[in-house]
Amino acid sequence: MSMEKKGLPPDAIQMSFERIFCARHGEPLKPSWPSGYAIMMVGLFDEVFRKRDTLAEAVAATGDERPDPQIIEALLDVTPACCRVSSEILLRLYNEADFGVVAKCRGCRRKRMGAHYRFSHQAPGHICFECVVHNMEPMH
Repeated sequence: MSMEKKGLPPDAIQMSFERIFCARHGEPLKPSWPSGYAIMMVGLFDEVFRKRDTLAEAVAATGDERPDPQIIEALLDVTPACCRVSSEILLRLYNEADFGVVAKCRGCRRKRMGAHYRFSHQAPGHICFECVVHNMEPMH
């Protein structure tokens, strides 16, 4: 995924929706876009680089202690930020982003905080954040 970095420093990491979220974890944000996105994006980016696994992966791939930003972008193209943090962190960020609503979940049938979710083979409906993080099959 090649993106031009107009107006950004040469060592900036270009973040896109796809580098932050996989289809499964990004879907809850879409109905209330852009609500919650900035908090989720900054929170995930911070957590990914605080953990330092992604940076270590880039260093291992290049042998350079300060790898080129395109290496990190390529790693995030393969495994987005949402899939590089623990489920606990992802769940905390969903709740901190304050875009969800409480309704009956189609997955667990409990009334919990979540969002409208489009499914690939079913009618859309409310899914709680717990089910998005823990109980759903990945969307492709």
